[in-house]
Amino acid sequence: MDLDVRGTTVGADLLGQILGVLSGPSGGRPRIGSARCDLAEFNGDARFDGAEFISGALFNDAKFSGSAGFEG
Repeated sequence: MDLDVRGTTVGADLLGQILGVLSGPSGGRPRIGSARCDLAEFNGDARFDGAEFISGALFNDAKFSGSAGFEG
């Protein structure tokens, strides 16, 4: 499933919910087809740890008010 949050504000709770859906019913690591996050504003911590980006990810001009994580 693709993720498109271009130009939107995404809080830590909402991001957690989105990644939960992308993890599927088994609760494994989130699998994101294509991620378009250009101009998005991430409020709080943006933890993408363990996420698998299948078709690439774009974060052009995205803003992070907390820490951002992409480990694993």
